[in-house]
Amino acid sequence: MAKDIKKFLELMPQAGGDGKLTEKLDEKKIAEGLAGLYGSGAKDVGESVKALAGAIQILGEEPSVRPVYALHALGNHILQKKDAASRKAFIEEVTKLLDQEMPKCKKAFLMEELQWFGGQESVAPLGKFLTDEQFTDVAGMALVTIGGSGAVKMLQDQLPKTQGRATLVTLHSLAALGSVAGESALGVFEKHLNDKDLELRLAAASGLAEIGTVKAANALMKRTKAERPWEGIRLRKYGLVLAEKLESEGKKADGQKLRKYAKQFG
Repeated sequence: MAKDIKKFLELMPQAGGDGKLTEKLDEKKIAEGLAGLYGSGAKDVGESVKALAGAIQILGEEPSVRPVYALHALGNHILQKKDAASRKAFIEEVTKLLDQEMPKCKKAFLMEELQWFGGQESVAPLGKFLTDEQFTDVAGMALVTIGGSGAVKMLQDQLPKTQGRATLVTLHSLAALGSVAGESALGVFEKHLNDKDLELRLAAASGLAEIGTVKAANALMKRTKAERPWEGIRLRKYGLVLAEKLESEGKKADGQKLRKYAKQFG
C-alpha cells in the first residue's frame, strides 16, 4: 500500500512558485491510481484514507498539495461509484483522524472532507468543534452544508456553550438553516435580537427572515431601533424579505405590516 500511495502521489498536481497548481495531469493514470486505492471497496478505502492523511505534511501554514488533492479525489471517486459502504468507511476513517493531535490546517482540511462527503453521521464529530474558535468557521460551514434537523439541533445545543467569535459563527450557521429549524429556533433568535453586540443582533434578524412565519415577523418587528446606520439597512432588508415570503403565501396583511416596519429604516 505504501508503494502504491507514493506512486499515486507522484501523479498529483504540485503547486508552482506562484502557488497555482500545475495542470499537466495524466487523467488515465490518475483514474487507474484511484481504482487501485479504492481496491475492493470499504476495507481498502479505509486503509487508503489513513495512508493519504498520513502523507500530508505541513509547509508553512498550509498542508502539502499532493496528498490533499489525492484524498479529495478518492472521495469523489467513491461518490461517483455510489458505493455506500466505501463512503461510510471513508467518513469513519476521517472521523477517527479528527480525534488525533495534528496541526490546525490539517485538521481543518479533514473537517472540510466531512463537509463534502459526510452526512448526518458527521454532525456529531463536527459539532464538538463549534466551541473551539480555531475551528468554528469550518465546523459551522460543514454543518450548514450537511443541513437537516440533526445539524439544526447540534447548533442549538452547542450555541449556549460558545463564547466570543464562536457564538457569532454558530448563530450565523443556525440562521442559515432557519427555514429548516422553523419556529424551534424562534426563542434563540428573539433572545439575540436584543443582544449588546451588533453582529449578533443582525445574525438573529437574518434567522427570523429565514424562518419566514408570522411569529418570526412579529418577533422581528419588536426591534424598533437601529443603533447604527448599517443595522437599519439590514433590518429593512430582512423585513422586506419576510414580507415577500408572507405575501407569497397569501398573508398580505402581515406582509404590509412588515413593509411599514421596514420603511422606518429608510
